[in-house]
Amino acid sequence: MPFASYTLTGLDAFTQTRHRNLSQLPAISPPMTSPSPTAASSPPNPAHYTHLVVLVHGFVGTRNDMGALRSALESLQASPLAASGAATAPRILVHASPVNEKRHSKDGIDLGGARLAADVRAVAAAHPFLDSISFVGHSMGGLYSRYAIAHLLDRANNSAVPHPTICGGLRPRHFITLASPHLGVRQFGVFRFLPGPVERALLPAYGRSVRQLLLADRDGGAGGVPLLVAMAEGEEYLGALRAFGARTAYGSVRNDFLVPFGTATLRPECRGVKGKMRMPEGAEVVESGYDARGCRVWFTTRCGVQDSAEACGRESGLSSPVGVMKHESGDSLRKASGVRDAECAMAARLSALGWNVVAVDFRKSSVLPLAHNRIVASRRSKMYERMNLIGTGVIDHVVRTLLEPTDANGKNER
Repeated sequence: MPFASYTLTGLDAFTQTRHRNLSQLPAISPPMTSPSPTAASSPPNPAHYTHLVVLVHGFVGTRNDMGALRSALESLQASPLAASGAATAPRILVHASPVNEKRHSKDGIDLGGARLAADVRAVAAAHPFLDSISFVGHSMGGLYSRYAIAHLLDRANNSAVPHPTICGGLRPRHFITLASPHLGVRQFGVFRFLPGPVERALLPAYGRSVRQLLLADRDGGAGGVPLLVAMAEGEEYLGALRAFGARTAYGSVRNDFLVPFGTATLRPECRGVKGKMRMPEGAEVVESGYDARGCRVWFTTRCGVQDSAEACGRESGLSSPVGVMKHESGDSLRKASGVRDAECAMAARLSALGWNVVAVDFRKSSVLPLAHNRIVASRRSKMYERMNLIGTGVIDHVVRTLLEPTDANGKNER
């Protein structure tokens, strides 16, 4: 396909040197914020919008994948309190990013993340009354978001202010992922059973993005490590995540054969899709039973570095993921004796930031492996909407999470 000349503004020098093909990015569609029908009849004053919530879909998806969450958030603006512009009303501007739809999601997490960063900058510039920002990413959308915020962090002024800001002064509040493969997929779900020849045959068809998810790339900069490993090692990425008041990872405990619970919630020991797990000690039960549709938000817990260290059978001082990957090479990457060391080290580095983990469970009688789209109640089409309506309970929980207060510095008050 033809490519248009495209220049990103405001990206740091390390991006320009690490990814020199940014000038070949496909053209970006204009930023879109699609109001709900109710809100359209009486649109809020733009000055009332103070909090930007960015919704990011996953691989070969569309913004409609996030339609249920977008509708739920926009319905808050239709309340009489919101219409009055009262200080206590929800004042959320919802932006479902369109820049990585369908085939555009195949050219790499790095290029898609850079497009997302430019898209968010444009939305923020068009709404000068915004003062805070949150991200919600589904599947690979969570990785796009992790990459994007590293380039949106306001490094130039952070030395002069006590708390980090992103995108020109916005306070980072919530960073939420739903079934996002933070540790890649090579050791999780169906991908761990793929023979090497089959994997190599599939890679050309699915592009750089899948190669990066399988940790089979060398796109992570100096040293030629995989991009996801670099994103778990580099302070430019970890510092951006640390800036958010709260980090929350949702995962399905069964029937997500694409992104199982382990890689979605930084638990490298949970590699399967059958849901044979116990609630961890100290977890808080949210729903002990299923709702009428067959969904329950089962429990929430905190995830820290010690959790991943113990799960991998190590002490808390795990190796650097980059150091581990340098000892794995070529075609033996998946079959090296220490192949899981990289996932364990990645989990430890990311877990050290502190995450809220939310375990989602769909009724056992639902044996089809459909949890990946149900966790976001995808509305990609009418058929998808009917199939995934069961995930509405998860959407309600995400909305409540986004509405949880944070202090003036963006930190969660819980």
